Amino acid sequence: MTQYHTNDEQEAIAKFEKEELAKTKEIDEIDGKVPRPHFTDHPPMIPDEDVQYSQFRVDGVPVIASIFNGPPTIDIGVSLI
Repeated sequence: MTQYHTNDEQEAIAKFEKEELAKTKEIDEIDGKVPRPHFTDHPPMIPDEDVQYSQFRVDGVPVIASIFNGPPTIDIGVSLI
C-alpha cells in the first residue's frame, strides 16, 4: 500500500496486478521475437542401444540413472512426480 500511495488494500492489489500484467505482456512480446531453432525433420526412431540404466532408491525415493558410454558432456536432471 505504501508503494502505491494508498490506504485501500484492494486499490493497491489492483495497481500491483496492473503492473504485473504489463510486465508479463512485455516479456511475452520479447519472447515472441526470439527465433526458435528448428528441430530435425528426421529424429532417430529407435532406442539408444548404448544406454545403460540402473534403478535404485535413495532414502526411499526411486531413482533411475541413465549411463551413456563416453558422453561429450555431463547432464544431471531431476524429475519430480
